[in-house]
Amino acid sequence: MVFRGNHSLISGPLVHPLWEAFFGTGTEPVHFPGLGPMVPRVNRVLAAARGIARAPRAAVRYIRTMRAALRDAKELQAAGATGSAPLRDLTSTGLNHDPGDRRTLLVLRLGTAGPLPRGFTVTALALTVVSVALQRYLTEVDGQCPPDLTAFATLAVGAAPESLGINRIGWTDVALHPDIDSLPARAAAVQASLVEGREAATAATLRRLTDATSIPSFVLPMELAANRRRLESRTSPRMHTVLTSIRVGNTTSWAMAGRPLLFGAGCPPLTSEATLIHGLFGLGDDLTLTVITSPDIMPDAQRYATLLREAFAEVVSEVRPQG
Repeated sequence: MVFRGNHSLISGPLVHPLWEAFFGTGTEPVHFPGLGPMVPRVNRVLAAARGIARAPRAAVRYIRTMRAALRDAKELQAAGATGSAPLRDLTSTGLNHDPGDRRTLLVLRLGTAGPLPRGFTVTALALTVVSVALQRYLTEVDGQCPPDLTAFATLAVGAAPESLGINRIGWTDVALHPDIDSLPARAAAVQASLVEGREAATAATLRRLTDATSIPSFVLPMELAANRRRLESRTSPRMHTVLTSIRVGNTTSWAMAGRPLLFGAGCPPLTSEATLIHGLFGLGDDLTLTVITSPDIMPDAQRYATLLREAFAEVVSEVRPQG
């Protein structure tokens, strides 16, 4: 079964209730956190009139919110608060150019990781696997791997109130440490980078989500255009790859047409700067890794898939607790 949806209606925290609705055996309505009640019919004239009437107050609220956000950002940066510094400039690689219109999709059944060290997450495991495989791929293709190899990792913001809507997620950049040869040491460094980024990003994401609710609809196109201009004006990349990690709980009873659910896969679409995206799905303890890229970015994607499988086996073996 293939399901395609807009991210305004689908995000990581919604995967479990969404799949429960598709494959579960329950008969009660499924709750989707952040999704408002269904509106059977919209009076467009009345909605337009309300929007016009609210526009002046919305504009004032927007200006005040943006001024406060700028002031607070400057104060945090001046104080040297964690996560307040601008994103550092990264080394450009063959991954950092326009992906074109073609796409390559890979789905890798990884199986189970087995026991992991205390405090070491499956997300950190996947990032370490990507670190090893991508380092080897770039070395083979480009002749070298940048020492500042970096991934964007998405983060669910559980503290965000449902009133902020569906997309209560953020991101953080995670250093992948290709300069560390020892796999256990690299895994520990990746985990530490993830933890540090998560702590800094959670508060920033809450603030960003809250501020975004103050943007009036008539200002949103200008905000989006300004954001595109900021991205296009960058002279160096913000990332080399992306990982989104989603775990769905016990799914033993889930089925469709009498057939049990075996695995799930999925990931966000490519963008002009996110040209190699990994989506890790965990159904119980079973892991599946989806990779989406472009032939213009990664001509030999099957080679990368082989490197990912090899790296998964190596990293799991190296970090597994002994005894």
